[in-house]
Amino acid sequence: MYSQVLGRGAFGTVYKAVWRDLDVAVKQIETENEKRAFVQELKQLSRVSHENIIKLYGKSKRASNSKLLAR
Repeated sequence: MYSQVLGRGAFGTVYKAVWRDLDVAVKQIETENEKRAFVQELKQLSRVSHENIIKLYGKSKRASNSKLLAR
């Protein structure tokens, strides 16, 4: 599903993926701290639209893991 790891940090691992013929970044959330930051990031990204800020395409929030899809 994911072609490569783009980065790892305090708030999750980011992978390169293809979604609907678009190159996208998928952030996988695993820890409770990452989940709290994830909720804040979703709120912020869903409210902004600017050429220098990534576009939020969606999220997958399951009990086992959470993912953020952006480009």
